[in-house]
Amino acid sequence: MQYKGYYVKITPDQGLIREAENGTDNLCEGFRIEVFTDGSEKEKLDEFSAAVNYELLENSMREAEQFAKDCIECGMKEYYRNIEGA
Repeated sequence: MQYKGYYVKITPDQGLIREAENGTDNLCEGFRIEVFTDGSEKEKLDEFSAAVNYELLENSMREAEQFAKDCIECGMKEYYRNIEGA
């Protein structure tokens, strides 16, 4: 997926760990999200994950794409700083 000039790779992941309210670790399904400067995927700007019932309401690519877009919007100032400093 391409968004705001960045290239985003979203991969399903079934081994995400999130902390439950009682402090125990939960193994969750979700997506691993990588943000690159270009389509060659050589310069990674960011990597994060989104778990179902934590960051995502449902286990769908549409939901993961929207979450990635929201995170990119929030992190754009930092991305610009990383690109200019490279």
